[in-house]
Amino acid sequence: MAGIDDEAVLGSLVTEADRVSVERDLRENRIDPAATSLGVPVDRYLLDAMRSLARGGRWQINVPGARLWMLAEGLQLVWPSGAEDMVALLAADRVPGIPRDPETLADILLEWGLAVPRQEGDQARRYWRLAPAPLARDGQVVTFFVVGTTGAGKTRLFDLLVTQAVLRGKAVVIIDPKGDQDLRNAAERACRSLNAPERFVHFHPTFPRESARIAPLHSFNHATEVASRVAALIPSETGNDPFKAIGSILVADLAAVAGDRYTTTTGVNLTPVNVFIDEAAEVVNDPFIQLLNKGRGAGLRLTVATPRPSPISPPAPAARPSPVRSSATSTTW
Repeated sequence: MAGIDDEAVLGSLVTEADRVSVERDLRENRIDPAATSLGVPVDRYLLDAMRSLARGGRWQINVPGARLWMLAEGLQLVWPSGAEDMVALLAADRVPGIPRDPETLADILLEWGLAVPRQEGDQARRYWRLAPAPLARDGQVVTFFVVGTTGAGKTRLFDLLVTQAVLRGKAVVIIDPKGDQDLRNAAERACRSLNAPERFVHFHPTFPRESARIAPLHSFNHATEVASRVAALIPSETGNDPFKAIGSILVADLAAVAGDRYTTTTGVNLTPVNVFIDEAAEVVNDPFIQLLNKGRGAGLRLTVATPRPSPISPPAPAARPSPVRSSATSTTW
């Protein structure tokens, strides 16, 4: 087209056709020059990585521990585990310029239409919550017993449930006598992902500089509890374990709160509180049974893990003239 003035009709048509052709080619090849200044089409690499992981068998589908789940709503990818797999694969292939943060990768997949956001009112959320039907019903307060031998994955299940509850903006209380570091990190990471690190408050008597402080004698139901609490916190040859004692005290305080909510807020729409108790056999006491009894009516959603169901029971009738019968709806997983 040499010699044709660009201002002429034919010249302007050729220029516009060229512009549209280039724009269409970039769009079809999913290349955005403004977003890939390093020349790295991140979304295409992510898509190739997902295909490779699925075809190679590293990502299984619809089996325990699978990364992929084909459900009625569509294909679901477990996150952030899926992101970690993709980053590791691309790093092994020495692909440069790939972000490592799961949140950033999720945003890229959403931006390029490779993932579908979850609409919550007028806001679009990155993640979808998948859970068994009882867990997915936010309006129903249910008590869950998770029973499994050591190493079966009870605490790892807590990782997922705690993360989901925090990401939904729910109040979460965790009592873990064994002090699992991964569970602690999962809760803290979930708070940070919401840009609300201040929501994470951690108590551990072994790490006083990092731990929050509690007053074990601040609240009690009966004056006689004061002496027993002090005695329980003092290690002795008879087997007093202050770590277990602190867990029992926290359970007793939760039971007192549950009792107040149960008796003083009848008919009021209570804000639900998610309470997770791992290794429940270590903190079983009378207030624990009261917590099971009053928790549902007080809006406390309890998730309790134990190696075996037998420790989760009231004391023997001889030691307790009027046994409390739990009326909490329970489900064992």
